[in-house]
Amino acid sequence: MKGIFSEFGEIRSCEVSAKNSTQGFINFNSHESAQLAIETISMKKSIDGKIVLVQQHVYKKESEIKGSSNQIAENMSNVYKSNIFVKYVPKATTLDNFKDTFGKAGNILSAKLEDHFIYIQNEKISNYKKGYVLYEDVKQAQKCIQLYHETNILGFGRPIEVDFWRSKTDIKTQNDI
Repeated sequence: MKGIFSEFGEIRSCEVSAKNSTQGFINFNSHESAQLAIETISMKKSIDGKIVLVQQHVYKKESEIKGSSNQIAENMSNVYKSNIFVKYVPKATTLDNFKDTFGKAGNILSAKLEDHFIYIQNEKISNYKKGYVLYEDVKQAQKCIQLYHETNILGFGRPIEVDFWRSKTDIKTQNDI
């Protein structure tokens, strides 16, 4: 990680998160170096097939002090404004097929598929997948929603649902209103 970011300026400290090895913390000697790293790498570079997200660190306490304006949630919403969520993806759909289909709407920065699980009488069951697609910009995400929402493009028994991804914080806020 230090090798990737040292080109932007002198680094005071660099460490990988103990909780999640896909996250790290870099402390530059200057704000300008940090800003340059954010502008140059964030959402533009990938490592091991995963898009790199670089953003200013927000301490949890700092976020809590601001009250209803949760800075961490705001940062994530801004970063993922071109991210869509797809529900009712057939279990047989592969990631390559998923990317091929949704790539027709625009340039995909990252895509992910995972089984959707429900519990019925204490038994874990999955009858479809859910997917996430991060596009290069919002217009491409909007095009995807217009093209594929409530269609059977993937051949499932029911139409897929395609909409902008929303954080759990956004969903909770909307439900509380």
